[in-house]
Amino acid sequence: MMSPTDPQEHNPYQPPRVQMGGAGSDGYRPQNGTVGTLTVLFSIDIVCQLFLGTFNLVELTVMPDVAALAAAGDPSSFVFSLVEALVGLLSVGATIALVVMFCVWVYRANRHARVLSGNVLEFTPGWAVGWFFVPFANLYKPYQAVKEIYIYSEPRSGDDSSTGPLVPGLLPAWWGFWLASNFASNIEFRLSWTDDPAMMNAGLWAGVLATPLAVAAAVLAMLVVRRIHDRQKRLARDQGML
Repeated sequence: MMSPTDPQEHNPYQPPRVQMGGAGSDGYRPQNGTVGTLTVLFSIDIVCQLFLGTFNLVELTVMPDVAALAAAGDPSSFVFSLVEALVGLLSVGATIALVVMFCVWVYRANRHARVLSGNVLEFTPGWAVGWFFVPFANLYKPYQAVKEIYIYSEPRSGDDSSTGPLVPGLLPAWWGFWLASNFASNIEFRLSWTDDPAMMNAGLWAGVLATPLAVAAAVLAMLVVRRIHDRQKRLARDQGML
């Protein structure tokens, strides 16, 4: 029997109540832990990239015949190859963890942008992540998804918002460096499987070039994550969700 003080308590036609500031699936919860983890992973990735780039440069200039030295039993070549392999394994592990955590952050940031702005975004949380893994479309769709998250993470965002002045140069700079570093890394990977010494050297130079590009992309990505995180926290605070 319905309570006389709350006639709609068990009314099946009553729309569900959304706790906007709570821990429900439709609420806002700051991604402090996710952002902190991403900062650590980006930092590890930067250190690994610097080491790997240095190894490539050393192999090109100081120790161009590492394989020959190893065949001759030179201990320095063994130590060099061992350290390079260990750093490479650490880099692979950090990259996998970084990809997973970044996808988690993008998914939640998109959902939070919807809750905070009250708008229906073009990209769903799932596709904001999914476009990163679709060939060719991943050259521009993920950037559009992150840009949309940025735009709708502030009070003045809305259907009539202009995307131009609202998006700082930080976002296209991050995406440009990210594409360039991936392009150079792909060249390095492909040329590393050849038996032609000239092509192998070209691959090493591509790796040297990829290092500053990857470092810049990682630094800019950290700034993008923190900028969107701070904007969403301010917006949530303005709306009384924090």
